[in-house]
Parts: sequence; C-alpha cells; structure tokens
Amino acid sequence: MARKKKYFILVMAFLLGQIVSMFPVYAAQTAIFDSEFQKAGIVYEVKAFNDKQKEVQVVRGMTAQKVVRIPQKIRYQGVNFSVTAIADKAFYKNKKLEKVEIGSSVRTIGSRAFYQTKKLKFIDIRSKKLKSVGKAAFIGIQKQAKIKVPRDKKAAYVKLLAKKYG
Repeated sequence: MARKKKYFILVMAFLLGQIVSMFPVYAAQTAIFDSEFQKAGIVYEVKAFNDKQKEVQVVRGMTAQKVVRIPQKIRYQGVNFSVTAIADKAFYKNKKLEKVEIGSSVRTIGSRAFYQTKKLKFIDIRSKKLKSVGKAAFIGIQKQAKIKVPRDKKAAYVKLLAKKYG
C-alpha cells in the first residue's frame, strides 16, 4: 500500500511539472542590477529603478583622474539612468583631481563630496536643478578655485554654496 502511495505521488509531481512547464513565465518589468557599477572611472550606485524613475548617484571616483565629467545620463545594461546626486565623500581627499564638470541632472551634492581635494581648481556646475549641497562639500579645495554656474542661477547658487567651500 505504501509503495502505491509513493508511486502515485511521484506520478502526480511529474504531471504537475509538465503542466507548469507548458505555460511561459513572464518576469516583472524590473531588471536586476548590481547595486554599484563603474563607467569611465566613476563608480555609480542605483538609487531608483521603476517605471517613473531611473536614477543613479556618483559614489566615488578613481584617484588617478585629473578631470572628472559627471554626465547628465548614463547607460547601463541597456537602461538610461539620470545622474541625480554626488554621494557624501565621493571624491574625499582625492590627490589628483583638478577639474570637475557636474551634469545638468544633478540635484544634490553630499557632505564632504570634494573635501580636501587640494588640487581642485575648476568646478563647472551645469545643473539648474541643484537643490542641496552638503556640509563642507568643497572645503579644502584650492583657494583660487573657479566655480562656474548657470547664469540664471547665480544668485541662488551663491547662497547655496556659501560656507561650503574655502
């Protein structure tokens, strides 16, 4: 009797497997990404990935670069992401960095993002969406450093950047 029961269960499991394999399984429209990836000497982290938002932030840069260009968008695994933030301490105490171009989609710069980056002498902020700059973000860069901002945002950015560099 026990043998017939085992045989019946085995046959049922086989039939169930056959039935299930006849129907295709559709995955949800979410891709699986590594939380961090590197492109052009910059390490990015996926912040948001859904139907409405596809965003990354700059986590860190490679120390050997003299010039860093943070793009408006970056393509990774076939998906276009907006670069919306520079994380805390992203370029902290970078010994080589001299020039930074910040893309037009960046909304936040984290605290100490460029802290003690002593050779940094030119910062080009192309974003008109910049809403916050963290504490001491630009402290310790060259005293004669030039910061270029969009003309129509100059007054707002002067207030935003006050006490963030020196």
